[in-house]
Amino acid sequence: MSDTLIIIIVILIFAYFAIWLIIRPYKKAHKLIEKWANDNGYKVISKEKRIGFNTGPYIFGGYTAIHKVAIVDEDNKRRIVWTKTGNYLWPFSNAFKVKIEKLWTKGVQ
Repeated sequence: MSDTLIIIIVILIFAYFAIWLIIRPYKKAHKLIEKWANDNGYKVISKEKRIGFNTGPYIFGGYTAIHKVAIVDEDNKRRIVWTKTGNYLWPFSNAFKVKIEKLWTKGVQ
């Protein structure tokens, strides 16, 4: 095998792993948000990923996924909740025991 081919394969493997690290917390977050809503009797109307400086009350960092979620509660009131899932450490540390953290906005939206 030529050196060029080996370098290309290594770069492709690295790129795949980097993309996986970016996408994984958001895929896991969607499942956690849906489970949390179902367990608490809420219906999810919309979920917006928040990245960078547009993360509401949270500071983006680490291996976390931040969403602005609109739900309808048992009284048919529309409410907004900010969610953060994941952890600030390496993605494999406690990655399968991630909990959802929630911050409700004040009042009914």
